[in-house]
Amino acid sequence: MDNNDDLTLIRVVLAPIDGPRWDEQKEAVKATGAIYQKPTHAWTIERPDGKLPVDTLNDLYAIAAEYGTKVRIVTSRE
Repeated sequence: MDNNDDLTLIRVVLAPIDGPRWDEQKEAVKATGAIYQKPTHAWTIERPDGKLPVDTLNDLYAIAAEYGTKVRIVTSRE
């Protein structure tokens, strides 16, 4: 990716809950296509085209409403 490309990064941090609900939350986030980043302990979805995946965002916010998961969207236009 060069400096003229758009970038959208969605960063997801799981809520600190115990038991099977943590696993449910993790599997729900994983199902959105997010990839676990071990160094940051967060899940990310990167879109080099700069477009926000609306269906994915809706799914992530539904997960956040149910489990308390944190979702952050970072967009950049170089």
